[in-house]
Amino acid sequence: MKKLIFLLSIFSLIACADDDFLRNDFERQRNDQTAEIPPLGKKIKKMVDRVGEHQYYYNSSGFIDSIFSRYRGQNISGFDRYSIQKFSYDKTNKLISIVNLSAEGSIENTVNEYESEDYFTYNKSNQIIEEHQYIKASGSSQTIKYEYNNDGSVKSNNKYYLNGNLIVEKSYSEVYTYSYNDKTNPVL
Repeated sequence: MKKLIFLLSIFSLIACADDDFLRNDFERQRNDQTAEIPPLGKKIKKMVDRVGEHQYYYNSSGFIDSIFSRYRGQNISGFDRYSIQKFSYDKTNKLISIVNLSAEGSIENTVNEYESEDYFTYNKSNQIIEEHQYIKASGSSQTIKYEYNNDGSVKSNNKYYLNGNLIVEKSYSEVYTYSYNDKTNPVL
């Protein structure tokens, strides 16, 4: 009788044990992936600059889901230009693709349309090492390769980083300087 009670108590302990932690650890080791965490702080919903306005939408994980932009008369024809960028992530919140749609004219009557799709390749450190862009209309494609400094920042001749934050960006004839608060959010 004592042996029966002892066996029943062992079986009940085993049946009540939660083995999810084993499964999760096993999956993490097998996939060698950890979920990305979105940046802390306030999220930009709308930004207006000298070339147009941009509206940002976020997914339930806190990452950018899409960006809608309107550029007023920013081309030779004088038409407004619209663009939508749709971001796709895998289950660990790693960016896997961006679909870009652009059109000129009005939303009802588009003049020129442009569609491209970007796909990303990562290294073992979870850093993007290649961006593959496919342009639908022409069927052409291009690949952009990225290299990294020892501190993890992207090697670039026109972008300078400090503590992982972009502080200077040079573009054609303009230079942009960024500053950050203690939460690594840009100060506007």
